[in-house]
Amino acid sequence: MSRFYDQVTDHVRTLGRYAPGKPIRQAEQESGVTCIKLASNENPFGPSPRAVEAMRRALAETHFYPDDDAPELRQALAQKHGVPAENVLVTAGATSLLEIIARTLVRPGLNAVIGERSFIVYPIATKAAGGSLKIVPMRNDGLDLDAMAAAVDEHTRIVFLANPNNPTGTLLGQDELHRLRASLREDIILVLDAAYAEYVMASDYDPGIALVAAGSNTVMLRSFSKIHGLAGLRVGWGYFPAEIAAMLNRIRHPNGVSAPGIAAAAPAIRDRAHIAAVRRANGELRDWVTAALRPLGFEAGESHGNFLLLPFADAAAAAAAYRHLKGEGIMLRPMDGYGLSRYLRVTLGMREEMKLLLQALAAWREGGR
Repeated sequence: MSRFYDQVTDHVRTLGRYAPGKPIRQAEQESGVTCIKLASNENPFGPSPRAVEAMRRALAETHFYPDDDAPELRQALAQKHGVPAENVLVTAGATSLLEIIARTLVRPGLNAVIGERSFIVYPIATKAAGGSLKIVPMRNDGLDLDAMAAAVDEHTRIVFLANPNNPTGTLLGQDELHRLRASLREDIILVLDAAYAEYVMASDYDPGIALVAAGSNTVMLRSFSKIHGLAGLRVGWGYFPAEIAAMLNRIRHPNGVSAPGIAAAAPAIRDRAHIAAVRRANGELRDWVTAALRPLGFEAGESHGNFLLLPFADAAAAAAAYRHLKGEGIMLRPMDGYGLSRYLRVTLGMREEMKLLLQALAAWREGGR
């Protein structure tokens, strides 16, 4: 190995890389066919027209740095969610906040606790900061909060929890979250990742606002990449106790969010009609596709996000289906990196796209698979 490799810290040498979904243009160039991308949990309905117009106006001023504190956006978020604006941080996507939190709280000798089938950035952020992981097995395809609480030791500093969970789509109720929070020491930060919160229709769901407001050791992360349709702009935000917000603000990347991103985000959250329409359409698609998969032999299970986890008999069958669908120009997400090699994740696209997926799966089944 090179001298440079010798200088790299041990925890970075062993770090895995997050593999994003392949861009659709690249997939089409490689395959030579028109592709449908159902791999990255993007919103097929796109952003609010108000957000698009705000982006256009902002483009004329992109020779200036963005307003680093994003005060208008933080105030809009505070008004919408009933939280203090000074307790809100805006960053370049919620994944940036995960990195900042890990860098602030863990180091070699300390650990974070996560569920077995949780968002793959949690281990990457923890290991990049030099920390270690305690990975807790699932129970009935959901996060086992009792086991996660039991896994905590004297070296634990963070418990990461996605709700709804990606990639399983499962949901935890308020009582479960409050019980977990009560079981954790005061020096452990519970990170509630609610990137898919706006898609949830359950009545007993709390994305984390109440828990953050009630204590000093819970934080909530949110995203503009999902229901707001701004994935390409990289805008995320979090709600934190004042002390944590002040500390994270010290190492937040300056000018991390682009001016068009900041400009688009505020009108996006104010366009309630667009949010409601996307939420309703997603729920209808989710129910329809879940039901349509059953006659084909697929029991996708209940999901509370904009995606479904599609089970196959084994890893070989999942890989064969992936290749078949890719040949048909349909891009799904393999789940090998999550330890779910017999599954493919399906992002809910437009209805016509989902019809093509169902037809391709039916043809694959008819071929004796």
